[in-house]
Amino acid sequence: MMENTVLNPDLAKKMKLHPYQAAVADFVLRTPRCGLFLPVGAGKTRIILSVLAQLKPKSHILVIAPAAVARLSWAEEIMKLGLDIRYKSFVTGPKGGKKLPKKKRLDLYAQVQNDPPTLYTISKELTEDIVAFFGKNWPFHILIVDELQTFKEPSSKRFKALKKAAPYTYRFVGLTGTPVPKGLTDLWGPVWFMDGGARLGKTLGRYREAFFDEGLHINGRCVEWRPKKFMPILGPDLRPVPGPGGCPIWPAIPVDAKTAIHDRIRDIVVSIDISNQIKLPPRIETWHRLPLDPDELAMYKQLAKDQVLKLAGETEEAEDTIIAKNAAALSAKLVQMASGTLYKEDGSFVRIHQKKTERLRYIADNEPTPILVAYWYKSDLEILSKEFPQAVPFSGEPTIKAKWNAGEIPMMLVHPASVGAGLNLQYGGHILVWYTLPWSLECYIQMNGRVYRQGQTHTTVIHYLLAEKTIDERIPKVLSDKALTQQDLIDAVQYAAAGLQP
Repeated sequence: MMENTVLNPDLAKKMKLHPYQAAVADFVLRTPRCGLFLPVGAGKTRIILSVLAQLKPKSHILVIAPAAVARLSWAEEIMKLGLDIRYKSFVTGPKGGKKLPKKKRLDLYAQVQNDPPTLYTISKELTEDIVAFFGKNWPFHILIVDELQTFKEPSSKRFKALKKAAPYTYRFVGLTGTPVPKGLTDLWGPVWFMDGGARLGKTLGRYREAFFDEGLHINGRCVEWRPKKFMPILGPDLRPVPGPGGCPIWPAIPVDAKTAIHDRIRDIVVSIDISNQIKLPPRIETWHRLPLDPDELAMYKQLAKDQVLKLAGETEEAEDTIIAKNAAALSAKLVQMASGTLYKEDGSFVRIHQKKTERLRYIADNEPTPILVAYWYKSDLEILSKEFPQAVPFSGEPTIKAKWNAGEIPMMLVHPASVGAGLNLQYGGHILVWYTLPWSLECYIQMNGRVYRQGQTHTTVIHYLLAEKTIDERIPKVLSDKALTQQDLIDAVQYAAAGLQP
């Protein structure tokens, strides 16, 4: 057995690891480049810190994460566990707080070469910045990407930047609770960082050609890829292995693309089912279907049908015309309208209805504990801040998070894209209200996981505010369909399939 391939039991005890966490740590120790597809609240940060505490690296470690996580979560966990791991952030100063100015960040970059082995954190938005600074002199031999799914798009600048650094990194661990938020086509990018394309192809195009059929086309461009129902035997280049006469060789037992993809990555990615490992209090979901007034619904239907809506003003000259230029713009405007507002052409907005603020006021008056409210549009934030003076928008500051977890904030307004991953908010409350539901499965799962996770001691209640007969009623079905595809992947790479023992 290779050195350091099993976590020291005394260390596991010191770190207060659950058995499944110790098993996953073993997997990371023996798999230098891997992915942990662990559910929200499974303790991914603690698992990685346990591995690092055993390895005691003699080189630097870089953690790339969403900004709020890079600012708060890793430093908090290191301090909480009392680990002998030197820590610095390229995002904030040594005591947290405001974002570092560029000059100060560049000064910290320059100090890296002379620093003793250190764990650094940086936000995903600064990936290009740090890769450009160090280039071929990349000093981080261990790279952790927290929320790996945000690097799924190979045409993005952050993907291309990180790809340049990959050859200079020995250990790579990608962490995510939502590995395929839109479908299996999202999987190629994250897996590439683990194996350089050995399992799913050197390019996204090769991956799509091998495992998917083209589905929906818009303006001559394929926008939907459907996993093939039957797969031939593939060679190392992911092309069908030819038999006599050049025809593809088919397996004795039919295999679909989904199964073939799962089989190819089992050895480098792992998931767990924590439902039998950790007992959380119950979770209750309450769906509030809110009927709009006839005139409000008529305005909604007009915009949905014509993609144009005229808003009356005091004079004919003051009349506003709202135009949805394409299907995506129409969808966004309908979601916003269902929540009660609508942007005008000049960037301001008009109030369409107050059904969701009225129901939120009822919930706030009847819930005895602090409430998280998830909004999506800036117009939502402006309305909520005005209607609920006690509400505090989450800005990412450590002081606000500390006040929330101390129960000192009666209502906190959060945007799922900025607070939805990696932050522990379960200590401050157990009530979440979805003021506006997103189309994004990633944002949806991660946001729910801020309160329904390890450490929660109360029954979690999640309220969904849905305007009847609007696009609000379709979004839950879309999220459910995406979740099924993701759950298939999670089930396929459970720890037992990876050779781990509970």
